Amino acid sequence: MQYDAQFTPDQRLNLEKPLSVYWIMNAEKGQREELTWFERTQAYGFDVIASDPESWTVTVAIQAFKKRPIQIYTFKGVTDAEMEMAHKRAFIQSIYVKMTESFIPSVEYVDLKGIDRETGKPLSERMIP
Repeated sequence: MQYDAQFTPDQRLNLEKPLSVYWIMNAEKGQREELTWFERTQAYGFDVIASDPESWTVTVAIQAFKKRPIQIYTFKGVTDAEMEMAHKRAFIQSIYVKMTESFIPSVEYVDLKGIDRETGKPLSERMIP
């Protein structure tokens, strides 16, 4: 699963569609594959819940864990994403969503990994919906 920041022609974060979400099919030929309707609406897709044109910051909620918004922004030419993780603000390194494999799949858990904004130390947390 890949989340790519999307930019306007003048290289600002696209506040209306800040992310492109897709699969990289490494087990095959490494090609890109779009999300299915279910994946987009129940697990890996996102909703924009706030945007700030002054600071070019956008807040999104990933379907699998809507209660943990993610702020995406560009500062000094670097785009970053951060969220609350283990009760601290953290730069996101990775998010892993474990789905159940059944007739109607659901999110089993979400593993978060990041870097504490204040200390620079690694953080991790497992969220269970």
